[in-house]
Amino acid sequence: KCTDAQIKKTVKIECEWKKCTFETLDDQTYLSHVSEHFQSMEIDEEEELMSCKWDLCQFNTLNRNDFFRHLHYHAYHTTLKTFGYGLYQIINIPVCQGDSKFRNLIPDLSDYFCYWDECRDTFVTITEFIEHVNEHICKLSNNSSIMKHSQNETKMKDVKVNCEWSGCGKLVQNIFELKRHLRVHSQQKIIGCPNCGQLFSTKLLFINHCIRQVVGREFKYDFLSQ
Repeated sequence: KCTDAQIKKTVKIECEWKKCTFETLDDQTYLSHVSEHFQSMEIDEEEELMSCKWDLCQFNTLNRNDFFRHLHYHAYHTTLKTFGYGLYQIINIPVCQGDSKFRNLIPDLSDYFCYWDECRDTFVTITEFIEHVNEHICKLSNNSSIMKHSQNETKMKDVKVNCEWSGCGKLVQNIFELKRHLRVHSQQKIIGCPNCGQLFSTKLLFINHCIRQVVGREFKYDFLSQ
């Protein structure tokens, strides 16, 4: 069985800003690089209009925060698509047959709000928001009521916990299931289709996305054996 770390080592993340040729294996290095394009970008002095130079993107705005949020999401989106491409290289799944001209189409974005318990922190970028939400999980895992029942990771799998997201309260099997459950609230995705750009919250959903497009030919599904 291949690990996420192994998948990430199979292909470099490429910058798609204008004619940039930057590439790297490291997510954080990539995000930092893309942010540099924001710092050095040219603005239409007459209209103060900021236009995205990402491949296949036609987004523009007058709002600097909106543009930074948009550009940062391109970087986040591309790291997930690259992870999907890496999975292609390791396991036997068919390539998506969707229209690749939509691969860099991203949704309309706004600020991200945390609704964990009484937290109401606001974030401009998706990655800051996701990191923040995961910090709540880390704090919960160190909670004395959990720690007294479990002294190691194996025993933590037996301690049920409640989701503290506002309006939820769902009881899940353990802290690890809670982290997966929180993707429903945070809309976190972990992998993307490198061909059509669709994002998924699990690798299995991505695999099924590709398999469903196989028509009229045999397909050997051997992911579980690797």
